[in-house]
Amino acid sequence: MKIFELIIDEEDESGVDQIALVDSPAIQSNWMAFRKQQFEDTFNDYPESASNNAAKALRWIDEYGDEINCNYTRTGLARARQLKNKENISWDTIGRMASFNRHKDNAKVNKEYENTPYKDCGYLAWLLWGGTSGINWAIKKMESKDNYRQQFQIQDEEKRIVSGYFMIADLPIARLDDEGKIFYVVFRKDTIEKIVNKFMKNGFSSKVNLMHNSNALAEGVYVIESIIVDSKRGMKAPDWAEKVPDGSWFGSMKVESDIIWNQIKQGEFRGFSVEGLFAQDREFELPEKVINKIKEVIKKYKISKKVK
Repeated sequence: MKIFELIIDEEDESGVDQIALVDSPAIQSNWMAFRKQQFEDTFNDYPESASNNAAKALRWIDEYGDEINCNYTRTGLARARQLKNKENISWDTIGRMASFNRHKDNAKVNKEYENTPYKDCGYLAWLLWGGTSGINWAIKKMESKDNYRQQFQIQDEEKRIVSGYFMIADLPIARLDDEGKIFYVVFRKDTIEKIVNKFMKNGFSSKVNLMHNSNALAEGVYVIESIIVDSKRGMKAPDWAEKVPDGSWFGSMKVESDIIWNQIKQGEFRGFSVEGLFAQDREFELPEKVINKIKEVIKKYKISKKVK
């Protein structure tokens, strides 16, 4: 997959000029604004066995339709066709699959239908929705939906301080081009260092807005701590923060506004998101399977950390 490195020029207007408080940060960017882009709203990474289960149910209906006396729904049939054909399905559909777990008692064939499982309406419906493997996949998928939402934490309730990452070095950030195709951008640690230096030099510590809305300035909110993670210099984020590569930008903000502080406590804002002007540097290729492997490693790490 294509990856572009984004850079700035220390002599022009490029760089980060504002930091926003946002509801769904993912350290993901537009060319101008680092906010989560909901392009990945459909998926087809469900297990092959889920597709096979759906295909089996459809085949039985086609072959034994006269012997089956079941009121299976058009929604169930449509779901089975999607799974059989490995089509992308939406978060809404995944949620419905997960909620179908309430019928898990029908996952096994009733004894009276052991030789004719296609007549067991409950079992047939279970297969139409992907069977056990498909339902379990949907449940885990829904559980992972908000894995990356919480990007900062309230560090001091009394002093009204929130802390978290502004930028993460070398993180492949997924985007969509004008044709709807996925590509990735990254910021290297040298570029992030230039961005931070320029941000502080220009005195932008109080340039904070809400949800990347330039008309919604966060009055009374400003940066009070700025750290470029550097293991050699002993500069690191707090122990609670996710471990990230050297060169990442961590910081804290003071929140004097009563309204914004209450919004943060209520979860309306969940992280930081920088915005600015950047240039596109060299392009290089990374196989999709490598991208997927990176995602899987991160996912396993987060799950194990959560369990611990």
